[in-house]
Amino acid sequence: MTIAFKPSADGAADSRSAGSVSVSQAIYKNLHEIEAVFRLMDTDGSGFLSLEEVKRACSILNDVVLAEGSAEPKQKLSDEEIEGFVKAMDLDGDGQTSYNEFLEAVRNHTFG
Repeated sequence: MTIAFKPSADGAADSRSAGSVSVSQAIYKNLHEIEAVFRLMDTDGSGFLSLEEVKRACSILNDVVLAEGSAEPKQKLSDEEIEGFVKAMDLDGDGQTSYNEFLEAVRNHTFG
């Protein structure tokens, strides 16, 4: 899915331009898919993502990219990068990522 943000007269991204979709609209439209991704990552069914579950998901995604014959990524995410990502998603600091925290991370992702 491509989300087009067109610059406004002042140079800021303007999601209201013709042919573009706001991030909120894109999330709403794809909410079932986003929830499915979360549930696939939540291998223990706890309703939360642990660091290990996110690491496993990143490893699987790297393997899939390579299996599909795509060019190998310049470098795989390091454990430190994944830990930083998980820490950034963990808004309440409890050491795990809830679905709402995951959704907020998706919403705050910079599209371009």
